[in-house]
Amino acid sequence: MPTPQLLAISSPGTQAIFQKYPLPSNLSTSNVLTRAVCPFGATCDPNSGSGFVTLPAFAFTSRTGPKDAGAGAPQNTILLTGRMDWVIDAKTQFLARYAFQNKDQFPTVSQPYSAALDQPGSGRNQNIALNLIRIWSVHWAMESRIVYNRVIGDPEGPHLDLDARAVDWPIGWTPDGQAVAFQPERGGVVNIWFSL
Repeated sequence: MPTPQLLAISSPGTQAIFQKYPLPSNLSTSNVLTRAVCPFGATCDPNSGSGFVTLPAFAFTSRTGPKDAGAGAPQNTILLTGRMDWVIDAKTQFLARYAFQNKDQFPTVSQPYSAALDQPGSGRNQNIALNLIRIWSVHWAMESRIVYNRVIGDPEGPHLDLDARAVDWPIGWTPDGQAVAFQPERGGVVNIWFSL
């Protein structure tokens, strides 16, 4: 962390940041790095060393709190998946699947400056898939699939206070499921495939 001595000769913009997020009170007095620095607004000559000030510039500090120890950040998460397979007849199969995730991630210690900079994460994700497979003959089969995704916030990152929804409707008839897409402004992400 920068020391109060370094901040005292820093630019007004840097000082303003540390007024909003003050230095922690547990700065080490023994684990300190001394540096020769040029004060803000001064004229310093690197060749002769004139104008530089030698002072304790950085000091060690630490914070304790929740941390990702390898199993993910501490959180409350609900995960749900349901699936139904239905063989309608010898030539027709239907599948329906629903998946849901609701995640509230607690802020973890990621930097030594301020607890206010550690942000919680949250997100809500829903996915619905409907799939119909029909065999018309020995040479022809059709697979139709509709998939709807809705993501609010960012389930894998910081809380964003937004409803991040987009719509993608690829529609087409191709042997490999490739399709043309268009994108309305609101809704969930909807993918529709018709394959032969």
